[in-house]
Amino acid sequence: MDQSVSFHDVGAEELDTLADEALEQIDLRRYDSEMRASGFREVLKFGIAFSGKKVRVKMKRCGQYASA
Repeated sequence: MDQSVSFHDVGAEELDTLADEALEQIDLRRYDSEMRASGFREVLKFGIAFSGKKVRVKMKRCGQYASA
């Protein structure tokens, strides 16, 4: 099976949007749930998007979770 993948150069705004979407995915899929269950009180979430040598990193601090 022949599969081809095409890439295009993205701008700063699109990288910004993609980094936001990465943070949303962390929340939607609850990737931090194991950390919270293990007792972590604060979690830093990073959304990373890149295209070639361009990169956009966004961080979201989620803290003071209630103890289970």
